Amino acid sequence: MKRKTGESKPAPKVRVPAKPRELKPEEAVQFLEDMRTLHGDRDEPAIPISIRIPGNLLRLLKSQAQAGGKRYQSLMIEFVRLGLKSGGYK
Repeated sequence: MKRKTGESKPAPKVRVPAKPRELKPEEAVQFLEDMRTLHGDRDEPAIPISIRIPGNLLRLLKSQAQAGGKRYQSLMIEFVRLGLKSGGYK
């Protein structure tokens, strides 16, 4: 349906965060094991993923990686690791 001139666009949908759920015992054990290995800096083999990142953040990440002589994906992994070690998302 075509909008009339002067008619405003519909408001964008707002994503509501999911409610936290209780972990199953085996999920809790896996979480604790993953946190232990995270603090030991022992990584499993990498798994390819697809992620959408705003262009400005990707350009900044690539620039920072190049300035430090690193690959941007390696730098991204460092940032994720630092975030998780500091307590992650709260």
